[in-house]
Amino acid sequence: MYSNILKNLQETGMIERDDIYYLWQQTNFKHILSYKEYMIQILVHLDVLIAPKTSFENLNSSIQDISHFLVPCMITKENDTMFLKRFRQSNNSIVIAYTFIEEVIPPALSYRFLSSLIASWDIKNYRGKYREKRMLFSDLAVVKIDSCHDVAVQVKTNKIIVSLIHAKTKEDIIPTLASSLQECLTATIVGISKFYSKLTEGVPSKNKKSAIPFNIEFGVFCESDMCFFNHNVMSLSTGEPIWICKKHKQRHRIKNLSAWFSEKETHKFEPNIDVCTSFCRGLGRLEMERCPLPHHVRRLAAQLSIDECREIATMLGSTPQEWDDLVYEFERQPANDLKLMALWSCIMKSGNFSYRSLQNVLEKKGRSAHLLCGLFRDVKIDVSDMSEDTLNKIPSVDALHELSNHIGNINMQLAIELEVDLSYIQQIQYNHKNRLLDQTRKMFLKWRHDKYPKPTVLRLLKASYRVGKFAPTYQVLQNYI
Repeated sequence: MYSNILKNLQETGMIERDDIYYLWQQTNFKHILSYKEYMIQILVHLDVLIAPKTSFENLNSSIQDISHFLVPCMITKENDTMFLKRFRQSNNSIVIAYTFIEEVIPPALSYRFLSSLIASWDIKNYRGKYREKRMLFSDLAVVKIDSCHDVAVQVKTNKIIVSLIHAKTKEDIIPTLASSLQECLTATIVGISKFYSKLTEGVPSKNKKSAIPFNIEFGVFCESDMCFFNHNVMSLSTGEPIWICKKHKQRHRIKNLSAWFSEKETHKFEPNIDVCTSFCRGLGRLEMERCPLPHHVRRLAAQLSIDECREIATMLGSTPQEWDDLVYEFERQPANDLKLMALWSCIMKSGNFSYRSLQNVLEKKGRSAHLLCGLFRDVKIDVSDMSEDTLNKIPSVDALHELSNHIGNINMQLAIELEVDLSYIQQIQYNHKNRLLDQTRKMFLKWRHDKYPKPTVLRLLKASYRVGKFAPTYQVLQNYI
């Protein structure tokens, strides 16, 4: 029995829950059985055991309902397929690498990274010459993002190499998907790295920005090898980006690699604050006495600089230490998250905060009171080719699942615009600290289940417009109408 469990682990990386309990019946482990459910949860939390990816609808299912687990560190079988050679010859991928300062990546770090990948997407089944194989090996893992995109991950010495592969050509890779994938993976690696740095060096000071222990590089297929260069080289290029490999003296067109860091939509997605007419008297008396809502505070924060937010937070009673704590907490998140929480924490500390309180502070800063008018103003989006019935429908589960791949690190901003409860958002971020994709999926699921306001296609489009994600949201929803 023991040999069968070990053989299955080494070949597939899978183990049944009942087999785990069977192993714990041995004399040396019997004391664990009294706490077996708790121990399973601890092993899952530490990514020693990986709960297989569940369907979008079952994201909130309990670990107790899972009958089998993946154990990445037990996979010893190496890649024996032609997959890597085939996709290299097809020229249909873009490559990014996380090159660590240390000479060798700690195995535990690479296991946790692979675990987060496997828990987020389904492992790809690849049809070789004779039979179909599950693409999970000791030196390679491949997951399926959608019908056109796969992600292959290799760990080599001090590099984690990530390839985004399109079914046809790399020119067809969707930039928002590539950039969102990069943001999710980078957040995961940063979070895991910080976890291990705390174990080895103690908790870093909140007054000192922690250094990232890796460099981000782009990869190109060069001669018979893969060569890498710093991703910042791209920003120094003018015209058609070209990189010349010094080792192989080969020129490479690298324009497609910019998809990893594609910009958010460049149109002005906050309402124009200067459209109040000369007859506008600002907010009415009833509005002025109300407590600001999170999505209004988000819109205000998005129009202020970090320095302005810090000054306003100070005027509202925030201490320098509280600001430093927030900077430390949000150092790897978009600036708008920091600005929002700085203002929101001040509002929460006050017993009778209102829009009038905000207006008084803005006027002291020399900002127009009409800035508040813009927070209530609706946005105009072009959805002329969607019927009213379609716009009033609740987005399908499949549409939201696919859209999750395009959101990246602005999930908090989008969830707030969708009026998901802020305390729920914070709890989700805490529970899934290093997994942006899981955060996004949970937030979408919560929003879809809310009864009021109704979670419609139109509300999702308007919210995505405000945070610069209208185009991918519109395209994904169009595919599911």
